[in-house]
Amino acid sequence: MESIRLREDVARRFLLGIQGLWPGRRWTGRNGAAAAIRALGRLQLDPVSLVARSHDLVLASRVTGYHPDHLNEIVYGERLFFEYGGHLDVYPSGEYPYWDLHKTRRRNDPRVCTFLAEHADLVKEVRALVRDRGPLAAADIPHDTWVTSGRARTIGGLALYNLWLVGELMTHHREGFERHYDLAERVAPPVGKALSEAAVRDHAAVEVLRRSGLSSLREWSGGVGYMLFANMPRKNAAAWMSDLVARGLAVPVRIEGHKAERFVHAEHVPILELLAKGHVPRAWESHVGTEAEVTFLSPLDNLVAARERVLDLFGFELIWEIYKPAEKRRYGAYTMPILYQDRLVGRMDPKMDRGAGVLHIRGLWIEEEGLSHDPAFKKAFRNGLDRFARFHEARETVRPSGMSGLDW
Repeated sequence: MESIRLREDVARRFLLGIQGLWPGRRWTGRNGAAAAIRALGRLQLDPVSLVARSHDLVLASRVTGYHPDHLNEIVYGERLFFEYGGHLDVYPSGEYPYWDLHKTRRRNDPRVCTFLAEHADLVKEVRALVRDRGPLAAADIPHDTWVTSGRARTIGGLALYNLWLVGELMTHHREGFERHYDLAERVAPPVGKALSEAAVRDHAAVEVLRRSGLSSLREWSGGVGYMLFANMPRKNAAAWMSDLVARGLAVPVRIEGHKAERFVHAEHVPILELLAKGHVPRAWESHVGTEAEVTFLSPLDNLVAARERVLDLFGFELIWEIYKPAEKRRYGAYTMPILYQDRLVGRMDPKMDRGAGVLHIRGLWIEEEGLSHDPAFKKAFRNGLDRFARFHEARETVRPSGMSGLDW
């Protein structure tokens, strides 16, 4: 199949648009939060809260009137979504059966099967406790042996986590960010008969392509490999993608000025054609556009998760420095990319003092030449910052005197 040829600005707008970031926010409230997650395909959960948590920032940047309670309601109340994965994402409930293969392969992972074998008595006890008393948090498990793991602080919590990873348990709800586990059969959405491995593989190949948008072979194969919990050599990935193209499910794309070939889901081709003509899909009509109000993106936002693509198409290097010592940081602990129109034009490092109700802007870098003196951008920046502060319920926004970047 012949490649589609795209201008770079069309490619950027497509990527932003399918993720609900351009031409602006088009969803509203709780139902809008659900629509946003479905469009994204997944939403990464993260506990860090120097400002709001990443998952709330992702939704607030796309949904007018979003409140963190909305996510709790649609995930743990209405069960429209479920949590899963070492990466810890929320997925639409319809995706649940397609993760069975991943869970089965997790059980055979040396780290998991070794833990389950070495702590067989504890695992048996935890299963019984959850069955009889669930839903339970790690603190409810009567084992206070501390562990050095990013997944749990106690051996009992690690047993819960491993049972969750192999699919025996699911997240019932959260209190704060603490997970409470229950048996999967008491939480899982209704499912039909088990899917074949071939059906799961086909679904993963198409779903990853759909939610990633313009994807390189490497980006796509990484996403599919994660979903299937399997390594994928490049030659195997290339052959698989060629098959998708031959079947009319994927279409190769060439972007002007870029060497790398990318691929798009066939259902997105009409959108690309519309954008190339200078039109905006009717479904993308927005409440507030990114021209009138900048958007501050979480450093874990779905858009910037594909760092190589963001550097290639947006000329923006995402730098995640939260785990670096302060003296080694180039920018800041929680530096957020700034979206203006269809470009990533700079970054801001905020921190929220919730007790005092003060939003601190600890660093600001406007990287597009001349933009700091553009009246339209300065107004859009103020509008975006005002909205960001209201979302955090900040009574005051401050920055250090003499900080460079922008006179707002």
